[in-house]
Amino acid sequence: MSKSQISREELTQYVGEILKSTKYRSIDIPEDLIESLYIQETPNHKRTQDLHKAVRKKLHNVIASYLGDPDYKHAAIDLSSAFNQSEAAVRTVCTEILDSHVSTKERLLFLESFYQEIFARVGKPDSILDLACGLHPFGLPWMGLDQNCQYYAYDIVKARIDLINTFFTLSKRQPLAFQQDILLHPPQIEADMAFFFKEAHRFDQRQRGCNRYFWQSLQVKNLMVSLPTSSMTLRHNKIDQHRRLVYDNLKGLDWSVEEFQIENELIFWFRRDG
Repeated sequence: MSKSQISREELTQYVGEILKSTKYRSIDIPEDLIESLYIQETPNHKRTQDLHKAVRKKLHNVIASYLGDPDYKHAAIDLSSAFNQSEAAVRTVCTEILDSHVSTKERLLFLESFYQEIFARVGKPDSILDLACGLHPFGLPWMGLDQNCQYYAYDIVKARIDLINTFFTLSKRQPLAFQQDILLHPPQIEADMAFFFKEAHRFDQRQRGCNRYFWQSLQVKNLMVSLPTSSMTLRHNKIDQHRRLVYDNLKGLDWSVEEFQIENELIFWFRRDG
C-alpha cells in the first residue's frame, strides 16, 4: 500500500472488519474512532497488513481492556440493591467497581484524601467534566460534592457509560454520561473544572502532541491533569518523562500551572490567564 490516502470503500471495509471481530464486536466502539486511526496511519505504511497491525495496536491502547472492567450487568444489579440498603452498601459496591480497573484501583487506599487535596486548592465546583473517565465517577461518594453539582462523564465504552448513568440516576443526579471520542469531539460544555486523569500519556501514544489541541479546546476554568509517577509494573520512574509531556504541550501558552503530587499521581492544575 503506497498511497497517502484511504478510499471510502476501503475505510468502510476495514472498519466493518474490526467491528465484527471477536475482540471488539461486543464493545460497541464508535465507528469514527476506528476511521480516524486508519486515516491517521495510512500515510505511514506501504503494506496493508502493516496498516492493519498499526491501527489495531493503537485501538488496543485506546480501549485499554487490559486495564480491567467489571461485569457490567452484575454491577448494575449490585448498585440497585445497594441503594435500597444504605450509604455504606453503596460505597462497598463502588469500591468493588473501582477495584476492577487498574487506574482507579491504585487510588483506593487514599481516595478521600485525594479529593480533599484537590478541592482544597480549587474549591467545590458546581460543574465538572470527567474526561476519558473510565470508572472514576464511582468515586463520587468520596468527593463530597453538592448534590446539584452537574457531573458530566465521557468515555468510549458503551457498557461503561450505561453503568455510570445507572449510578447517576440511582444517586438522584442527572444521567450526564456520554459515549464520545473526546479527542475527535472535545466537549464544548462550559464548566468550573475538568478531570483528565491518567490519560494524557495514552493520548500522546495515539497521536503525538494531541494534548495541546485537546486542552485548548476545552471550555473550563480549571483543568486537573494527572499522570502516574511510575510504570504499571512499578519498575520505571515516569516523573521526568510525564513532566516533559505536559510542559512540551504547554509551550507558548499563557496558562498558570501548579504541580503537586498525591501518593503515586503527579497532578497538574491548569488555569488560563485571560
